[in-house]
Amino acid sequence: MPTAKKVPAKSRMSIYLTAANRARLDRIPRGRKTELVNQALAEVLSSLERLEKFDSFLETVAALKPIAAPAASETMIRQLRDGGAILPKT
Repeated sequence: MPTAKKVPAKSRMSIYLTAANRARLDRIPRGRKTELVNQALAEVLSSLERLEKFDSFLETVAALKPIAAPAASETMIRQLRDGGAILPKT
């Protein structure tokens, strides 16, 4: 029994190309053009999404309020070397 091949959903859109880009695309076989344009769009959109997420991360980091350390760095290092806990017992 033959299995049905899944065909990805497609949509058509118009884009305006520069003459230089059009000339370069004209050298590529017809079926390959669509594949290359989709691949290029996917890469650019992924890059934009990464930049947006990074900007969001930086905003989150900027909004963090610093907290006071329970002791000076030197004191905490000494306590760790001596096998003790960093935080004072409460």
